[in-house]
Amino acid sequence: GAARQMGLNFAYKINLDSVIFLDSDDRLCPNAVERLSYELNHSKSNLIVSDIIAEHKNKPDFLKEGINSMTWLHGKIYRTSFLQKNNICFPTDFKTNEDLGFNLCVYNAIEDEDKKYIPQQLYLWRDDNNSITHNNELASICNGIDFINAVYFYFNYCKNNMQPIKKPNILLECYYYYQLTLIRDNNITEEIDEKLKEMFSHYMFIIPLSNRDNWYNLWTNNFAIYEKKFYFFKETLYDWLNRLEFDFSILGE
Repeated sequence: GAARQMGLNFAYKINLDSVIFLDSDDRLCPNAVERLSYELNHSKSNLIVSDIIAEHKNKPDFLKEGINSMTWLHGKIYRTSFLQKNNICFPTDFKTNEDLGFNLCVYNAIEDEDKKYIPQQLYLWRDDNNSITHNNELASICNGIDFINAVYFYFNYCKNNMQPIKKPNILLECYYYYQLTLIRDNNITEEIDEKLKEMFSHYMFIIPLSNRDNWYNLWTNNFAIYEKKFYFFKETLYDWLNRLEFDFSILGE
């Protein structure tokens, strides 16, 4: 997050019109910069999104459609004036999922008509086992904790910029990552619990229509399938919310 923010600050300093982010172990496809820049310069959009090719060492490559890749910065071009006007920055106090925190703020501030999707494969993401997000079990634990940190960063962005939160269902995703972290490490700090309590006190839950049956199942059952693996969570969704002092009277659908 800190390195990306440094680059973003430099872009502001020299008045660049747009920014593209590229990880050191990834590749841009031929003409990616030209294609993304053309789309941005010939439209009123503040964000152009393309598709991503995910390359894996031990399993087949797959196509990730950019239209559904809110978490990743990859394959996107951002108009810098939009980012600066809306006070959008990267979190710098945690090392994974900082791109999620950034993009949640982007997608909250942007209007639907101000973003554009082009169905072209312009970014090659490479599975690097030595990267911070893949190299050990500790990284998996950090991913779970930092997912919650990223959502808390987004929560504070909305609060500080007086924006209504447009993705309240993201709070439910914290349940998955919280419970997976308990299974892997059993070490959730009191600080994380306090952050969740603060978010719960401000925003109602919305059960996503597309996944409603799954959430209702988790309400009273503690088993779930996540990334094709079967887990017994330590708490049901109801017990988890109750322990974190969630106000059930504001539960929304």
